[in-house]
Amino acid sequence: MAKTWRIKLLVLGTSLILSLLGAELAFRLYLDWRRGQDLAQLEDNKSLTRVDTIYLGKIIRLSDKPDLIYELKPKLSGKYYGRRLTTNAAGLRGQRITAREKPPGVLRIVGIGDSYMFGQRVADGETYMDLLPRLLEPSIAPKRAEAINLAVPGYNTTMERASLEHKGMAYSPDMIVVGVVGNDWDLPDFMLEGPMVRPLGSVILGKLHQIFRGPPTLKPTPRSERAAHRFLHAKEAVPPRYRHMVGFSSFFRALGRIQRFAARAGAKVVLFSDCLPRSSSQVDCDFHYQPGEKRTLWQHLDRWGFTRCEWSLDPAQRFAQDGHPNAAGHRELARQLGRCIAPLLKRRGAAHLAAGRR
Repeated sequence: MAKTWRIKLLVLGTSLILSLLGAELAFRLYLDWRRGQDLAQLEDNKSLTRVDTIYLGKIIRLSDKPDLIYELKPKLSGKYYGRRLTTNAAGLRGQRITAREKPPGVLRIVGIGDSYMFGQRVADGETYMDLLPRLLEPSIAPKRAEAINLAVPGYNTTMERASLEHKGMAYSPDMIVVGVVGNDWDLPDFMLEGPMVRPLGSVILGKLHQIFRGPPTLKPTPRSERAAHRFLHAKEAVPPRYRHMVGFSSFFRALGRIQRFAARAGAKVVLFSDCLPRSSSQVDCDFHYQPGEKRTLWQHLDRWGFTRCEWSLDPAQRFAQDGHPNAAGHRELARQLGRCIAPLLKRRGAAHLAAGRR
C-alpha cells in the first residue's frame, strides 16, 4: 500500500512539474508573440496619417536605420494627447523648415531628445524648441536662429545619436542640444520582453509579482521593478539584440559619437538636463553609476568640450499624470536654455561675421 502511494505521489509530482514547465513555456511564447504584435502593429499603422490618439504606436513607424528602431511618421496631422500634432515630409514635428541647406545669416540648433523635448501633451508651437529661436534672436542679431526638433517619445541616447547621424547632421547644425532625462539608459516599454522580476527564473511568478505588488508610485520616468530606487529595467527584460543600447556604456558611447559628429561639423554640443549637475556630488536622476563611471563621464564631458545647461521646474509647470512639462513648463525650459546658450551662439555668430569679412 505504501509503495502504491509513493508511486501515485511520484506520478502526481511529475505531472505537476511537467504542467508547470509547460505553462512556463507557453507563457514565454505568448510574451514573445505579444512583443512581436506590438512591433507588427507599427507596420500595420504606417499608412495612418490622420490621428486623434494617446498611443505612441499610432504616430510612429518602424525604421530601417541601425539603432533608430522607429521614427515619427511624415505628414501627420491631428491630435496626440488631445493637443495638435503635425509632422512635415521629413517626419519632424511642427517643423516649417523644409530645406536642409542652411540659409545665409542663420545659426541652426538641432535638438535630439525624447518626449520631454518632443512636447508630450503640449501642442505644436508650444515646445521649448519651438519657442527658443524667438528668445535667442535679440542676443544674436543680425543673425537669425532656427531650431530643428528631432525628438521622438521613448528615445534613449543611443537612438538620439542615430537620429542625429541619419537625419540631423544633414541640416548643418551650429549647435546640437541633447535633452538628457532620467530614463536615457533604458528602452521604451514595448521593446522589452516579459515581466522584469523573475523569482526562481519564472516569468509566470514574475507576472504574479507584478499583479500583487500593488501599483508603483508615480514618477516622471519609469521605475525599475527589480529595485525601487533605480529607474533602469532589469537586464533580463532587455532582448539580446538591444542590450548594446542600454546602461552606462551605451550612454557613454553615444555621447562620444555625438562629439565626433559635432567636431566634424564645427558644432557646439549642449547637454540640457537636470541629470548632470555641475557638482558631481549631487544626486542626478537615479542614474545608477558603478564605481568610477561618474568620474569617467565627467572627465570626458570636459575633454569633449560639452556645455551643460541645467534646468529645473516647479510642480505647477509639469503635468501631474506623468511629470512631463506643460505649456508653462516649456516656456520656462526655453527661457533657461536660451539664457544658457545665447552667449555661445553670440560668439558663434561673431565668428561667422568675421569669417565673412575675410
